[in-house]
Amino acid sequence: PYQAKVEHTARESQGLDVQALGTLDLSAEHPALKDRILRARHIEVAPDGAVGFHRHEGRPSFAYLLEGEMLEYRDDRESPIHHTSGTVAAERNGLGHWWKNGSEQPALFLVVDIVSAE
Repeated sequence: PYQAKVEHTARESQGLDVQALGTLDLSAEHPALKDRILRARHIEVAPDGAVGFHRHEGRPSFAYLLEGEMLEYRDDRESPIHHTSGTVAAERNGLGHWWKNGSEQPALFLVVDIVSAE
């Protein structure tokens, strides 16, 4: 509902370096998690870079900001969230959001999510 109020929505990602750190097949961990993978990634967002608008449909995640500062624009809030190093964003099912690095330094994330094995 609030996303439409964001004046400059980043539709596409820019200035990203994404590195896969590892995956774990969750099918072997619990029957309810059949065909699901736990995935860990390191994401660097360059100064003035953005993670484009996307929606978390069946893909919950945690985004831990290791270094830097980021603004997160969410469709469940009227104002952006200012994240600094050491903060964690919970990205629940149905959330629509995007991120912007408006600083002069890179921002580094550890992102862990559950995704489809397909």
